[in-house]
Amino acid sequence: MNYICDEFNKNWEFMKKAILFSLIFILSIGFAKAQTTIEEYNYITKEYKSYLPIKEGYKLEDINTVIYSLNSVDRIFNFKKFIREETNEVAAILVEYVRVSKGRTYILYFCIPSENSSDGVWKIVQDTIEAFGTTEVRNAYIWALNKYISKTF
Repeated sequence: MNYICDEFNKNWEFMKKAILFSLIFILSIGFAKAQTTIEEYNYITKEYKSYLPIKEGYKLEDINTVIYSLNSVDRIFNFKKFIREETNEVAAILVEYVRVSKGRTYILYFCIPSENSSDGVWKIVQDTIEAFGTTEVRNAYIWALNKYISKTF
């Protein structure tokens, strides 16, 4: 009888470990976030134009629009998910900045990479923010980001 109990206990211990490992593996897949690659970052900030077809293998999904007006100048920030179609992962957030002033329209594209992207991608983001040119543009961008983030909770 002891032999049967010992075998059952060994099998039960193995099953508990196997179940625990399986749960950890499944959860890690579910919570894993995609990194934004340099290629994706460059596509969003340099190659993407709203009138061109989207890069093959990707799709865009509108998230939110934030409008900031100051001194008769409208600034519109369109936030969009940049999604890898094969895995349905959000690779990055595309931010389309539209400035309308005195009948002229200016459009710039910014990228918010995934939080676990490489240090190289985050360094490019930092350099881009520092190179915005004017405090006014930087302040508008910060304001839009705050409005966007506030809608997530």
